[in-house]
Amino acid sequence: MQIYKVASGEKCGFCQVHADKIYLAADSEEQANALHSEYVRGICASCLIELFLQEGYQILQPSEKAWAVSALGEPGGVSSTS
Repeated sequence: MQIYKVASGEKCGFCQVHADKIYLAADSEEQANALHSEYVRGICASCLIELFLQEGYQILQPSEKAWAVSALGEPGGVSSTS
């Protein structure tokens, strides 16, 4: 699953704040766009990061020089500790 930008200038489906960019998680960009067109509301970047923090996700750069944006600091991709 990946994160895709599906809209610009809409309200976030979580915080209801007008956001420059709205995102959805899906298996493909086509699926994300289809979900959004079926009135599935995406979320803003701020709410997306809050969700990642609440769920214990790590955001890692996909390369040999991987670095973590987390306290764990272990390379390998996006993962959940829960």
